[in-house]
Amino acid sequence: MNIRKILADLSRWTARVVGTVLVILMVQGCATRTRTVGIDLQHGEDLPGLAETLVSNGYKVVPIKHSIDAASLKKIGVLIILAPTKPYADAEVQAIVGFVKAGGGLLCGGQAWSWTYKEYGNQPIEAYPLNVLGKQLDFMVTAENAGTPAYLDTEIMTGMERVERTDWWPSKVEITSTNGQTFVQDQNRTCIGARLTVGNGRIVVYGNNSLLKDNPKVLVSTMAYLKPRP
Repeated sequence: MNIRKILADLSRWTARVVGTVLVILMVQGCATRTRTVGIDLQHGEDLPGLAETLVSNGYKVVPIKHSIDAASLKKIGVLIILAPTKPYADAEVQAIVGFVKAGGGLLCGGQAWSWTYKEYGNQPIEAYPLNVLGKQLDFMVTAENAGTPAYLDTEIMTGMERVERTDWWPSKVEITSTNGQTFVQDQNRTCIGARLTVGNGRIVVYGNNSLLKDNPKVLVSTMAYLKPRP
């Protein structure tokens, strides 16, 4: 019996098994991250039924109630920011930009026209938290009030005959990149929903977060578009 040969064969077999296990763990980890969604509650707000809709469609929801950094973003595939009122620190902005460019998905929703009203402090539209991010990511939620969603486009809206609207009014959304596309417009063809790519990641911006509350199918379709590709 050649002990050296047996040991060499055993070593090669062990290496193959370990390699296979590591690949399986990496694939499982990637799949878990892809289906994990972070909701920024440190700067923005939640929506009634948001988490329930996501969970019922196979996503894991992680509320983020602290400052955003690269370490926390590594655990998720998509970051959701809705109606933020607390400003982002420079380090948080850079962490989110890096997350998107590396392949993460970003879903933003919020109306900004009231941000400039006297009741809210007459703040400049550029200071609206989503626009602080948008300056780095090629989008802007403007102070211009838009109308009722009327024109729908792209695969995000496939099968949607209409977008429901209860008591909310959206802001006009602008894209400052050639890598963007409008897919929800009001009766005057004003953009109130747009998508774009930045680096390896995807972004969807809605001019009012309540659009997602009234239209859970739009939320699910948006998430399918945003989740990172293997």
